[in-house]
Amino acid sequence: MDRMIDFESVHISEDIRDAFFDQLHRIAEKDARVMLLTADMSAFSLERYKRELPQQYVNVGIAEQNLINIAAGLAKMGKKVFVYGIAPFVTMRCYEQIKIVTEMNLDIHIIGAGAGLSYGSDGYTHHAVQDIGIMRLLRGLRIYNPSDSVSSAAAAYAAYYGHGPSYTRIDKGRFPLIHGSAVWERLIQKGVVSINEGTDVTLLSTGFMVQQALAITEALAAQSIQAGLIDVFQLNPLCAEELNSAIGNSKKLVTIEEHERAGGLGTMVSEWLVDQRRMTPLKRVAIDAQPQGYGDRPWLHQMLGLDTASLTRKIMEFLNVK
Repeated sequence: MDRMIDFESVHISEDIRDAFFDQLHRIAEKDARVMLLTADMSAFSLERYKRELPQQYVNVGIAEQNLINIAAGLAKMGKKVFVYGIAPFVTMRCYEQIKIVTEMNLDIHIIGAGAGLSYGSDGYTHHAVQDIGIMRLLRGLRIYNPSDSVSSAAAAYAAYYGHGPSYTRIDKGRFPLIHGSAVWERLIQKGVVSINEGTDVTLLSTGFMVQQALAITEALAAQSIQAGLIDVFQLNPLCAEELNSAIGNSKKLVTIEEHERAGGLGTMVSEWLVDQRRMTPLKRVAIDAQPQGYGDRPWLHQMLGLDTASLTRKIMEFLNVK
């Protein structure tokens, strides 16, 4: 891969959104074709982008369908267009427009802020828990779901250098780093990264839930259960060969996601197991109900059984461990 920026020289900021936009800013400085369009969105690092690259930035306003239409026109003129909005609005509200973009294979890269339940108490309207299921149906659309600032910065790079349109769902806030800078190239080229290995069970997760899954492996280790963990950074297309290599001879698999059960990571892995004719037992842990009430993310996780304690218990039951 030709690289305009040396991975080792990239500074990874703490906020997962700023990591993406800092990297996009570096790219846009070197490539005047890059345009960033927003649906009246903000992020700390966007202020510098707007100030230093005003000719490569447009605030379309809260009009997501028009956002995609304008992006399509710019892409037809040879621009590499990034569009930024709240995840459920920039996917579901303008799905028809995105469908046309993918059929035309335009160089448009959608950035959805607020993956999963990250908007917490803003309520169900702002929760992105069906987006993976609908977006993976669109032919040729790459989907990235970073779990920390390193993988978020990698997503900007992967979107820019990849062929055709993409969708990156980004969380909000600051999280512990999972990946070191040396993992950049593997994230971009392979899409699947093994964080640790285990002989009893392998957990597969994506996005914020990789943070949860890492804590679960530690809780399981305290019960003498060796659990491996795989970060599925690229959800579509699922990197089957890399996934097969990462899973190896795992006895059992568990998918953990902050998404509706239908259409998400668990569905993808199920399909992959069938296609590979693998008989490895699989447990899918996902959202199975709409939260009754409003609260922050930890509260929602408790209501939905996605907190660390509930997830650990479910996995131990799956392993027949009391």
